[in-house]
Amino acid sequence: MTNRERFERVMNFQPVDRLPVMEWAPYWDQTLERWYAEGLPRELKENVEIHEFFGLDPIYRYRTAPRASSCPGPARHGAGLVEDRDGYLAIKRHLYPEMPFDLELLTKLEPQGIHQPHLKVGDKPAV
Repeated sequence: MTNRERFERVMNFQPVDRLPVMEWAPYWDQTLERWYAEGLPRELKENVEIHEFFGLDPIYRYRTAPRASSCPGPARHGAGLVEDRDGYLAIKRHLYPEMPFDLELLTKLEPQGIHQPHLKVGDKPAV
């Protein structure tokens, strides 16, 4: 069973050969130092490399920004952006800006299992 098949089946409450094994958070420096002391090769620095070393399933992320850079910030730390209808109407034009989304590129990369963790919007991958 491929990673994709496994993930889709789990999301649809269908039987799988095993549950996906993934770590989504970056590792603490103290954790990495302990693992290096326990035998993790020191040349492995990136999460993707560490995931592969431990045999974790790959994670594909496509990050979007729900707010344009022109969107006003909250009045204070921890405050919300919207408190009432007028507040929503004031920021509505700043929400969900147009972003380039290359669906063709994603469909080329994902089935091949190609993971390019350092791509940013506008970058051209090595396919």
